[in-house]
Amino acid sequence: MLPSCVMKTNIVSNRTKAVLLDSVDDILTLPRPIVGMAMEVAAGKMIARHQHIRSQLLYASSGVMTVVTDFGIWIVPPLRAVWIPAYTDHQIHAAGPVSMRTLYIQPQIVTGLPEKCCVVAVTPLLRELLLHVVDLPLQNELNAAE
Repeated sequence: MLPSCVMKTNIVSNRTKAVLLDSVDDILTLPRPIVGMAMEVAAGKMIARHQHIRSQLLYASSGVMTVVTDFGIWIVPPLRAVWIPAYTDHQIHAAGPVSMRTLYIQPQIVTGLPEKCCVVAVTPLLRELLLHVVDLPLQNELNAAE
């Protein structure tokens, strides 16, 4: 059985490379200002309440998820994402199968981002950027394009 953070897909809405790290915590400690991660979430699965040391842009390239925080509840279809600031408790529920894509962003690298959770429209350009970042090799040094 593969670890829960190993993803292999071959269609555009689900594309990503396999990532072999023990946990989201391992990904969050990588020396990169922005780290992408992909995860396939089974229908009906609940990801328990948790928080991260980085801010998170949470996007479902397919499927619908519900994000719950102390500040609100968001139903997130594929044309939307949810911005979750660092250290914000949240839980995620997959209504059906969800192809989840996430960017984890070090809070200190960008100023002017929202301090509270909010919905973000996912334009075609943002969608492609999200999918591209998730596709980048995690353990290589940053290159000029990144």
